[in-house]
Amino acid sequence: NQGLNTRHLLLVGLVALVMSGLLSRTVWRTRAEKLAAAGEQDEETGIQEGGSILPAILRSKHLMLTVGIISLTVMSGSFIDFQFKAYSWQAFSDPGDLTSFLGRFYGRMSLISFLVQALLATRLIRWLGAGGVLFVLPGVLALGAGAMFVMPGLLAAMLMRGGDISLKYSLDKTSRELLFLPIPLALKKRTKVFIDMFVDRWARGVAGLMLLLMTTVLGWDTQGLSLATGVLLAIWLVVAFFMRREYVNSFRQAVSRREIDFRQMRLQIDDSATVGVLLASLESNNPREINYALDMLQGVTSQNLIPAVRPLVEHADADIRYKALRVLKTNGSTGDESAATRLLKDENLQVRLAALDLLKVDNPVEFLAQMLNGPGLCRNAALATIMAPDSPVAWRLLVNAPLIDLIIPDDTVQGQEGRCILGESPWLPVGCKDELWDRLLSDEDPQVVE
Repeated sequence: NQGLNTRHLLLVGLVALVMSGLLSRTVWRTRAEKLAAAGEQDEETGIQEGGSILPAILRSKHLMLTVGIISLTVMSGSFIDFQFKAYSWQAFSDPGDLTSFLGRFYGRMSLISFLVQALLATRLIRWLGAGGVLFVLPGVLALGAGAMFVMPGLLAAMLMRGGDISLKYSLDKTSRELLFLPIPLALKKRTKVFIDMFVDRWARGVAGLMLLLMTTVLGWDTQGLSLATGVLLAIWLVVAFFMRREYVNSFRQAVSRREIDFRQMRLQIDDSATVGVLLASLESNNPREINYALDMLQGVTSQNLIPAVRPLVEHADADIRYKALRVLKTNGSTGDESAATRLLKDENLQVRLAALDLLKVDNPVEFLAQMLNGPGLCRNAALATIMAPDSPVAWRLLVNAPLIDLIIPDDTVQGQEGRCILGESPWLPVGCKDELWDRLLSDEDPQVVE
């Protein structure tokens, strides 16, 4: 085998690190320029504004438990990594054989981690909830630590280290992001910086000192270290138990205070505990809280949503009616055709469009033609649907010059709404000439002209 030896692989790592450093510098410089151009301050430097982040963490039970879980994750990982490498060195004394073994092992574990993230992470979070998933990694590692204590050896070490790698950077990382969801954005950013800069390093340092004490001073073998690892994992499971209850409380409070910024959300909200909190918020007497909960439920698929959301299509607030219809559409709701038909005459255009989208019709062209010949509210809903940029050609043929001549002279509210829809059209209706745009630009209503 004429491949690279162990020492040569150091050069490969050196090249990768140099490239990473250059890319990091470029990204940082670009970020600084964008922030300066926008007149903003980099939030991640806020850690040096004072020690205010630590009191904020100490005042929050949720953040204290989060810091505890991350610290125990790092410390347990250090113990497991030490035992795995110790047994690996015993089994492969030749550096070349050891390098080959570690390369194959970490490569396969990275592939398994990718598969877990792609195939299992979302399903497990939906089934177990954000709080339930917290038990998966320490539970798997606890089984590995038990196997290591009973039958110490390379196989048990591989199972334990493999479980740590395959879950830590997939399922566990995703669940950790969910833990920060109920935290206000500014506090979340500063806490993450604090964890990356201090908590992670201190936890690794403490774990290193403990390993040094146990192996050098106390003379513990790997079986004793597996017992110490088991103790850390037991503490981790206890903290996860308290975190599971605290997460639901924190999320409920964040929803009631409307503290979650949808623009910063990177994860789909569809685990059972979170959806349960949002369903409870739908029964609130506060329209703002209901609106907020419906915003978070957009895109979520769960059969539990349909009976809770269905009554909201009759709500007095137009935004609530619209968002409720969108949630029902996402969940493939059936049996709501009668309500959707009534809402085709709703005073709000967006509600009418959502109701039309919810209806299941066998012949859309014929149905739209009937709506165009109906009352002004129905006509405008059909017109806006047809005028969409991606509408089928068969639909567009329904909008013709006689219909235009009916809409433009109409001085009612529905006529003004119809002319606004025409003004937003990305294409010229059938049988019309460019004079249509002149007629709309000379309209008395400034919204139509705009």
